[in-house]
This record gives sequence, C-alpha cells and structure tokens, in this order.
Amino acid sequence: MGTEPAIEAHIAEYQALRTEADQYSQRIDRIVGVYLTALFAIAGFTLRPDADFDFSEYIASVQSSNSQMALLVFATILNSALIVRIVSFFLGVLAITQYTNSFLRHRISELVGQDAIRWDGGPAFSAKVALDPA
Repeated sequence: MGTEPAIEAHIAEYQALRTEADQYSQRIDRIVGVYLTALFAIAGFTLRPDADFDFSEYIASVQSSNSQMALLVFATILNSALIVRIVSFFLGVLAITQYTNSFLRHRISELVGQDAIRWDGGPAFSAKVALDPA
C-alpha cells in the first residue's frame, strides 16, 4: 500500500508541470500577438494609400534622420529581446515535456501497472510501412 502516496505525488507533480506548460504557452501566444500587431502596424504604415508616397524617398528620409535611425535600432534590439524570450519559454515547455515523457510517465506506469500519460509518447500508428530491403 506504499505505492498509492507515490502515485498521488507523481500525479500532483504532473498537474503542476502541466499548469506551468500552459502558462509558458500563454506567454508565447501573447508575444506572438505583439509581433503580429507590430507587423500589421508597420505594413499599414508603409502601404498607406498616399498617391505621392515613394518608398525610396521614405528610406532616404529614415537614413538621414537620427531619431528615426535610433528608433530602428531600438526596434531591432526589442525584436532580439522578444525572440530570446520566446526561445526561453519554448525551452521551458520542451524541458517539461521531456521530463514528463522520460521520467514521470514511466514511473507512474510502473506504479499503476499499465501505460499512463500516453499523449506524451510517440505516435503508435504510422501511415507509412517500412519495407524490408531483403
């Protein structure tokens, strides 16, 4: 009867990890939302319906203006920071899923006596059939 507390502890650990993975996923979604908003804002600004708008003149004015160049450098730094943040969140999700699949799933399966947490495992079926070269 000593396995039941171990099972409950592993299930509690799994639930905590699952909640954390969901939080990471929500953070990634929020940052992607910021990216898409900025992308549409930039596209809307550059594609504005001015009859006299010349893109080469616009680039020249940006290059000649110190404030616009500083804004461009700041946007590049912000972009890099957001990418690093997304990658760190993704690596957190990856670490959680690897731990769940490599350790927690196998330990719970041993304690219960049957396969558990199957969604983390690899696909059981394949549409392709391996051909024997012999």
